[in-house]
Amino acid sequence: MRTFLFLLAFCLSAGARAVTVEDLYRGQVPVDSRSAQERQQGVRAALAQVIVRVTGDEALLADESVRSVLGRADRFLLSFGYGEAGMLQVDFDGERIRQALQAAELPLWGAQRPQTLVWLAGAGDGAPQLLGESDEWANPLSNSGERRGVPVLLPILDLEDSLAVEVNDVWGGFPSKVLEASTRYGSDFVASVRLEQSQGQWQYALALYELRSEAVIPRPVFRDRGQGETPEAALDALVATLAKYYAGRYAAVFSGSADTAQLRFEIPKGLAPLIALERYLESLTPVRSVTIVEVGQGEVQFSLELVGGIAEVEQLMGLNPAITALPSEEPLPAAPRYRWSMR
Repeated sequence: MRTFLFLLAFCLSAGARAVTVEDLYRGQVPVDSRSAQERQQGVRAALAQVIVRVTGDEALLADESVRSVLGRADRFLLSFGYGEAGMLQVDFDGERIRQALQAAELPLWGAQRPQTLVWLAGAGDGAPQLLGESDEWANPLSNSGERRGVPVLLPILDLEDSLAVEVNDVWGGFPSKVLEASTRYGSDFVASVRLEQSQGQWQYALALYELRSEAVIPRPVFRDRGQGETPEAALDALVATLAKYYAGRYAAVFSGSADTAQLRFEIPKGLAPLIALERYLESLTPVRSVTIVEVGQGEVQFSLELVGGIAEVEQLMGLNPAITALPSEEPLPAAPRYRWSMR
């Protein structure tokens, strides 16, 4: 049975960046029985799970338009089945869900998503320690990431990591060594997280860094604090706040009127790179359609019809290591220039 796959999640190549989240419109929820009533409730819960995943914001479940969609959950249903441990697995019509969210002018977050490397320093009854992919909190963190569509991974904490990063670098909030050690993983963002038990709650402190930032002094792009009754609940709250932050950067909101933008790319010779680039642009959520305007010597110009704005497209392209922004040779260029390096 397929599950949500985070491609390259444990790849140590520095070239790996954005991750394609598979099965974006599949929900999986526990049910007590296979009765029609349980199935109906489960389908609704699975659709709520999908809506949280594609909007990035759990609070939107209280939105009137979203409640209306949930009330018509069967209309979005493609298929369902029962798995192990009483799990109901439901596949929904992604196109119909996208249309419903766009009609309500709600954010829509596509399958291309940033990957986050989480350096986690946790302390319960004892001294704080760094937690890696083989530790007990790795599965809850990974499960929350899968459920919310946020690709996350923990460091492997092998000899190289152990020599590069000490627990106090994370616990004390000193990012320089952490960021340097993170380059081998090729993630887009690095989360430095302190998790501790205090006053009957598990509390986290998050500092999020953009790994490819060129700042001399590392500064977080986002900070947050939260808590939960258990470590699992606190980690789920952590992933939820990451989802909301990323959706704010990368999700597109349909404004009701289409916009257009011109982009020019340097491309390698041959038809295959051109086809790959066109398909990539068509896959971006803010892009409604792609038209080739001009093909020249090693260059191609596209006209994009947009659902959201060009800013969302630029943010998403920034996650793709095959795309490099190029300086303009004109004071007021007709189209921004990029290089497409994929072969």
